[in-house]
Amino acid sequence: MPNEENHDNQAAQDEHISSPKRQPLFTPDHMLPDHTEHESENTASNSTKTARADSVIEPQQANRQEPTNDVAKHSGNTPGVLILQWLTYAFWGWTLVALSWLTVLSVDYFVSQENRSDYDYSSSLGSNTFLAYALAAVIVLFLVSIVCDIVYSKFEPRRKTGAATVIMVIHAVIFALCGIGALIAGVFAFVNMLVSGDDNSSAVTAMVTAGIMTVLYGLTLLRTLHIEKIKRATQLYWVVMVLATLSIIVLGIVGPIAYTQRMKNDRAVEEGLPDIAYAINEYAQDKNQLPTSLNDAELQQSYYFESSNVKQIINKGLVKYTPKEQLNDMTTSTPNTDDDGVSIYTPNRVKTAKVNPVYHYQLCTTYDFKDTGSGYNYDDDYSYDDSSIWRSGTPKYDTTLSTAGHPAGKVCYDLQTQYAYVY
Repeated sequence: MPNEENHDNQAAQDEHISSPKRQPLFTPDHMLPDHTEHESENTASNSTKTARADSVIEPQQANRQEPTNDVAKHSGNTPGVLILQWLTYAFWGWTLVALSWLTVLSVDYFVSQENRSDYDYSSSLGSNTFLAYALAAVIVLFLVSIVCDIVYSKFEPRRKTGAATVIMVIHAVIFALCGIGALIAGVFAFVNMLVSGDDNSSAVTAMVTAGIMTVLYGLTLLRTLHIEKIKRATQLYWVVMVLATLSIIVLGIVGPIAYTQRMKNDRAVEEGLPDIAYAINEYAQDKNQLPTSLNDAELQQSYYFESSNVKQIINKGLVKYTPKEQLNDMTTSTPNTDDDGVSIYTPNRVKTAKVNPVYHYQLCTTYDFKDTGSGYNYDDDYSYDDSSIWRSGTPKYDTTLSTAGHPAGKVCYDLQTQYAYVY
């Protein structure tokens, strides 16, 4: 019997081990696991992580958008910046043109030491119009250019795109072509000076001017391209242009401008003396005598005394008038007759006329500079014969005055009044 009980107990244990644990069909609520709390905790944790992720992503997106807005703001393609860019390049170009003009005039003055009068007469019929325009253009255009460039540099992008690139390329090509043209002109002047035996002053002027302008156009080209590798290229360009412009302006002031200021008196005398001679001749024909002085009231009523140059040289005492002798008396004459007194045109009618007296006078002045132009030779080696002077029409002295070709220093012009027939 004990054996049978042991056998039953062992069978029961084996059945308990081999059979799975059975769950009850219904479980009370307080015995269920709390899944809802875990799910709410997971949801809250996920939402916190999402919020943190969003908070990290939003600044990143903001940081990504800021450069885009900054580029759009400073890209150089806004209308205002494009206009300012175009004006800056254009004004620099016109400044270089004006500088080349003033450079030619300034260099030519110092190179052409023996032919300075050509400078005076070549500029607008002896006036200083070209020089005044060149100096005024350089001053105004340079100031406008440097101001525009300083303002534009604050908005200039490092890398130009779109319309800004087009404007840059157009002006860069223009500056490059002008620089090459200046270089060609300088080389041509040098070669021409070597192969020709002409005056080298014009060739030296061309070479110096071409060399200066080639350098300035090259620097302007680099400033236009705005190369990033060249540090402070724009500021260096400003410094070079300031020094170059001031140097050329100083050369123009101490050279041709100062020279033309000293030439004022000479120019007034050169243009006013012929008018004084015309007025004296007119006075002698009307009064049959010479005026006692240039301050004669009736003489100053002449049309020729309305000239500003005549008034200037008389008021400043730049001319000395000296009445001389009478060359002939009032006589009768038969013009257009042969040696026998027979009229050439009307043989049967000999017309007698009176000839006004002819007077000799002198005008003296002092020139500060000589004039290298070709003038008349004023000498007294004219053959004078009272009986034939009116037939040959050869006066002893000149009846008109020309100041061309005068030397520096005191010059006196011996003149005579014109003869006139009174029928």
